[in-house]
Amino acid sequence: METRDNYQEVQEAPQPHIQLTSSIGTEKAIIVGDPKRVDTIAAHLDNATPLAYNREYKSVVGSYKGQRILAMSTGIGAPSAGIGIEELHNIGIQYISASVLVVL
Repeated sequence: METRDNYQEVQEAPQPHIQLTSSIGTEKAIIVGDPKRVDTIAAHLDNATPLAYNREYKSVVGSYKGQRILAMSTGIGAPSAGIGIEELHNIGIQYISASVLVVL
């Protein structure tokens, strides 16, 4: 039986594809396909901070109108989007918005 004296806190491992943990401190995310669109969203965030860039999954966290939000790319197609959404759920993201940007 393990006692409090020899208990070691288990550090959360990053998700294998998005390379994020729940330490990002938000439940809200915007997802886009193209990693370049993350930079476009970051330009509209206060205190935008790059977090990770692994394969097609590029992420940045910042604030918009006082709310902390994550922006992340998922690459092309449903399979990579599905992986990204599942891993976001694993780190506590509860609200996801798919963004469509229009350039005039």
